[in-house]
Amino acid sequence: MDHSKRLFSWLYGSAKKPNLMGVILGIGSLLFAWGCQTKGENPASDARVALPTPVNTVRGFSLEKTTFQEELYSNGKIVSVSAVALHTQQAGTLARLSMANGQRVRKGDTLAWLNNPAIIEQYHQAEAAYNLSLLDFEDILLSRGYALKDTAETPADVVEMAQLRSNYNTSLSQYRLAQQQRNQLWIVAPISGTLGDVKAVAEESQPAGTQLGAIYNLNAMGVRFQVLEEELAQVQLNQSLVIKPLARQDTLMGEITRINPKLNEYGLTEVEGLLKTTPHWLREGMNAEITLVQPVPNQFVVPKSAVVQRQGRNVVFVYMQGKAQWVYAEILHENRRSLAIRADPGR
Repeated sequence: MDHSKRLFSWLYGSAKKPNLMGVILGIGSLLFAWGCQTKGENPASDARVALPTPVNTVRGFSLEKTTFQEELYSNGKIVSVSAVALHTQQAGTLARLSMANGQRVRKGDTLAWLNNPAIIEQYHQAEAAYNLSLLDFEDILLSRGYALKDTAETPADVVEMAQLRSNYNTSLSQYRLAQQQRNQLWIVAPISGTLGDVKAVAEESQPAGTQLGAIYNLNAMGVRFQVLEEELAQVQLNQSLVIKPLARQDTLMGEITRINPKLNEYGLTEVEGLLKTTPHWLREGMNAEITLVQPVPNQFVVPKSAVVQRQGRNVVFVYMQGKAQWVYAEILHENRRSLAIRADPGR
């Protein structure tokens, strides 16, 4: 048996029992040969595709001196410029109460009444004593030939004598004091605004000095925030403020109205500002981001992206004579968007 017959016999075996492994190897060899031939027949498929070269576009601008807006950042709270706490001036039971959070009130509105029988009785007694002394005073003047309505023309010594004998001055003083104490049983709105922090409960006994709530004038709002001791040199009265309440995307404008000259134990001082406009959604106690703006004139101002680092130094690229050349720069001022620079005198 020659070699070809032996190979055929190994691949396919006998007719009754073919060699399966041999058949598989044979088919694989044929496929490999066909693939090599196909690849050789298409040399163009091996050619590399040339990609376009990317072009970097650089935007330039003329550098001229302008005003740089130096910024100082802080966090604070929205506050009512006109806010008054409502306290009881006398002890008593809240017999009448007309107070609720969010309630709009006008100056002079009666909000609550305290029932204090002792003060009321004292007032009635003082009133009676005053009326009696007034009758005695008039009787003494009439006995001297003068009328009460003509005290301006009555001799001063006669008027003084009548007041002493009738106990008029003492009873008048006691009556006025009792009247004042009685009036203090009424809680009256001292300003117009919106009620808040209401803690009063009807029919509860309240000692003198208890805070029942507060009135906030939401038509005049401001901000209160703190700055560090080393930042005080950048803060001054009437300085512009940019206020961004954290709960909104709105930006509000304002200006500084008060600077506390005293630092606390943490080296912070309190600053207050007034908003130029008061939106209806603004509320007492809102958290806000506050930016203090201080104009610095005659500065070379560039975007932050125009300054890059080279060899550990700040560099700006300047276009001169058809070429971009770098120039070492010194940063004088910085805010969130831009820088005020000058040529580095050390390079």
